[in-house]
Amino acid sequence: METEIVAALIGAGATLLVGVISTPWLSKYLTIRKYQRIYLKQPLRISCLEGKWTGNTSQNFGVSGTNMTSTLTVDIKIKKNIIHGRSIINWVENGKYNSIEVGFEGGFISENFIRILYQPNKENIQNFGVVFLKLNSSGDSLTGMVVGYGHRIESIFFGNSELKKN
Repeated sequence: METEIVAALIGAGATLLVGVISTPWLSKYLTIRKYQRIYLKQPLRISCLEGKWTGNTSQNFGVSGTNMTSTLTVDIKIKKNIIHGRSIINWVENGKYNSIEVGFEGGFISENFIRILYQPNKENIQNFGVVFLKLNSSGDSLTGMVVGYGHRIESIFFGNSELKKN
């Protein structure tokens, strides 16, 4: 085999190998870098958030066409100054108890204000939205507003949210 062909094959193999090895790292780096432009790089109060929270959301209308209140159980984790975790939302609809689990991620947009984006863990359910929350001065209460699309009401809703740290 000629030297040029061997060199070309080695070069192609090395290029493929580097691509396969670096893709997961590069994807993770770009995702984290994307959030760094939106959220504070080193929020001072982020450690207050990690843990279990409970509360409720009162939205402007539910399945019955009237105001609806849901209870929330939230588990917040922090990784590289990004807030993420899962929440279980419980509500009563026509006398029947219902529940959905949603995943979320977000961060501090200023020293006391947080933006969270959420969506369900099941891909076949359309239920998503954004929550803006204010962390109180004690670090044990979050209050704010939610705007989202509800899969049961098949419409956009808004409401108020309140969470207390357990």
